[in-house]
Amino acid sequence: MHEMIQSIAGVNVIAEFTSEGKMIPLAIRWKTGRIYKIDKVTYNCDCVGVMSSKNAQRYLITIGSQQRHLFYEANGRWFIEDKKHVLEA
Repeated sequence: MHEMIQSIAGVNVIAEFTSEGKMIPLAIRWKTGRIYKIDKVTYNCDCVGVMSSKNAQRYLITIGSQQRHLFYEANGRWFIEDKKHVLEA
C-alpha cells in the first residue's frame, strides 16, 4: 500500500488583482526558478494558515493534470502542497 504524505513548500506566485480587489493566482515560480502556469482555479475559500494560525486564503488549482492546494497567508507569503513524498506500508 502506498501512502502520500503532504508537505508544504514556500513558492513565489504571479497574481492578477482585479479592479474589485480580487486576487487571482496565474502562475507559480518553483524553488528551481521554473514557472508553472496555473491552468484553472477551481475555488478559493478562507482558512487558517498552514504556517501560522492567522487567516489565509486556500485555492484549489490545476497545473497540467495535477491538482494542488495553494495558500496565501495574511503575512503575504504563499505556500503549496508538495506531494512528492510516498511511503510504502
